[in-house]
Amino acid sequence: MSLAPVITLPHTSPSQAALDVEIVLLEKQLKTETEKIDKRRRGVLSGISKHLEGLRLWQDAFPTLPGSLVQLTDLKRRRNALSPISLLPAELMSFIFSTSLLFLIDKYRRNVFPEVTRLSISHVSHTWREIALASPELWRKVYIRGHTSLEYIDGYLRQWISTPDLPIDVEAHEIGYGYGTASVSHIFQAGVGLGRLRRISLKAPKVLLDTLLPELKACSTTIESLRLSLSEEENKTYVGMPEPGYDSVFRSPSLNRLELHNWIPPPNLLSKYRPISPVHLEISFYPSPALDTIRSLFNYLETTPQLISLALTFGRGDLSWKDDSTPTAIHLPSLERLRLSSYSRSALPAILSRLRIPSHIGYLKLLARWEGAVAPEAVKIASAFQHACADIPSPEFLRVWTSSLKGGGGDIRIVAKRTEHSQGLLNDAIVDFAIIEPYERRALMGVTNTYPFYESGLGWLFFNLRCIAVEHCALPLHFWRALAGVSTLEIIHYWVFQQDDGISQILRGEGGENSNAAPSKKRVVFTALRKVKAIFVRTPMFWDLDYAGELTLALQRKGITLDSLEFDNCISSIGSECLTLLQSVANQVVWATAN
Repeated sequence: MSLAPVITLPHTSPSQAALDVEIVLLEKQLKTETEKIDKRRRGVLSGISKHLEGLRLWQDAFPTLPGSLVQLTDLKRRRNALSPISLLPAELMSFIFSTSLLFLIDKYRRNVFPEVTRLSISHVSHTWREIALASPELWRKVYIRGHTSLEYIDGYLRQWISTPDLPIDVEAHEIGYGYGTASVSHIFQAGVGLGRLRRISLKAPKVLLDTLLPELKACSTTIESLRLSLSEEENKTYVGMPEPGYDSVFRSPSLNRLELHNWIPPPNLLSKYRPISPVHLEISFYPSPALDTIRSLFNYLETTPQLISLALTFGRGDLSWKDDSTPTAIHLPSLERLRLSSYSRSALPAILSRLRIPSHIGYLKLLARWEGAVAPEAVKIASAFQHACADIPSPEFLRVWTSSLKGGGGDIRIVAKRTEHSQGLLNDAIVDFAIIEPYERRALMGVTNTYPFYESGLGWLFFNLRCIAVEHCALPLHFWRALAGVSTLEIIHYWVFQQDDGISQILRGEGGENSNAAPSKKRVVFTALRKVKAIFVRTPMFWDLDYAGELTLALQRKGITLDSLEFDNCISSIGSECLTLLQSVANQVVWATAN
């Protein structure tokens, strides 16, 4: 029997043991979270301390901050002063500034505004701002829109008053019925007091023009340029201008430019509102006017020998223009620029049959376009046009081209120049004309089957022709037929679109008026030709060697020997045999492959 003491342990159930373990775990977790919170708090306090220290440093440095900014600004100006444009003379920079504000195409004004451009340029750099402030003429034009307020106009007026003798130009386009109308009226009244209104351009609905035109009477003595245009959406409903004595506006002795656009003129409009001294006249008739209106226009033009530039546009409409009266020639001895555009078949023959264009004219443009069968009318226009140009020296250079190679999208145009390098100055004319028949265009060719200028004989157009360039288009056979008979033609540049083109057929004796005649009776073609350049434009053209060989054989059969024969943008490499063939008809041969 053992003598060791007996120890009695307390009874512990399994559930009590699990609870004790959970308590220990919770105490550890609580301690861990407490340490994290303390660490985060210490971090926040440390960050606040650093931020306060930074603020104190900024506060200590603040007295020197303005000086630092001045130094930085000065450094930027010195850097900008080294840019190439800043080295230009102030006069040239001012010219660049003003040129950037020109918007010649009216439809683009809807989304691009010159007044915004003007402000943007003045904020590009310090130099541009100095130019803007030192050039008050850049701000002489005020642009008024539908949202332009009277306060904005008053700001401009204060600037004008502080700048003596600064003229005022006003452009108000699509001003609507809101602030814009009041702003235009306000500036007209102010302009009368200042006596500085010079150029005015108004584009608005009929009702607004009725309201604003009377206010021009008071300042008509200073207006030099007046442009009135009816909004497009109303240009088919407004007949003429209001009646109550607006002739003072158009009779201003200082008025030298008058433009009327989108009008439907009543009879005798021009004779009733006849300007005294305009030297630039531009009128757009919509639709094409009737005989009484065109007769009034003729009568007016007979009394304007001072006209330097004339532009007439005739809208759609084919009213009868047959005049039983004896026509008299209209002489415009001072005319330097003439532009005629018509969507009517009858307008251009009537105008061209009366005009006598002076020999010294610098620029002449004709555009005729309409739908339907037009061949007879087109021939009339061509004949009248060449007759009107009788006093102008015949051109030595022609450029025939189209603006697009997409079927039906381009306009066939002819540019005739006194010489290839003519600039459209006096006695150095550029004549730009087109008779467009959209319904007859060939896909991808942009050409017409009957282009009337070549059907009216040689006449003025081909009388002295020495060089022709046919670009972007392949013109029909009758063009080459007429060209082949020009005895002065020396140089031909043309684009090749197909293997069997017009010039090849003419040289082979095909397609001519006497193609079936006996050899002794067939006419001689291209008698003065000495240089031909053919440019292949549809790549890849694997028949370029065949084309060159056939053209050379045709030249041989016609007995034509050239100084130079060139083929450009070729695909194939020329061999010795083909080169020898080409050299048999030309002293110099150039075969340039495409890059």
